[in-house]
Amino acid sequence: MVGGDCHVGALPEKPVWLNEHTLLFSSTVRGSCGLFRVTLDGEVTPHDHDAQTVIPSFTARSGGVALIRERADRFPEVELNGQQVTNLHERLTFPARPPERVTFQNDLGEGEGWVLLPGARRKCPRS
Repeated sequence: MVGGDCHVGALPEKPVWLNEHTLLFSSTVRGSCGLFRVTLDGEVTPHDHDAQTVIPSFTARSGGVALIRERADRFPEVELNGQQVTNLHERLTFPARPPERVTFQNDLGEGEGWVLLPGARRKCPRS
């Protein structure tokens, strides 16, 4: 799971059977989290994945998929079968700022994260 300050308290749904042969599950890919399908023969394909978004929660029932989608520059929104059904981002009373990507090395390889820096009127330490 990709962590963030804007999550609305949701956790990924357990994998859900779309039909008797296909399982829907969430998985991270670097800094994104999307939905993927796996068939009984082990073939994994993207169901709904965008490298710029995180899907922190979803559910699937009766052939439909409801999910929460968020991006670094937008407040999380609810979607149903690919159609956005909320417009919470437009209600924000402050401008959204994109985070800066940071990377670091450790024994396991490269790690990554994002930081939201304060606005131009505030100072913050830089290394």
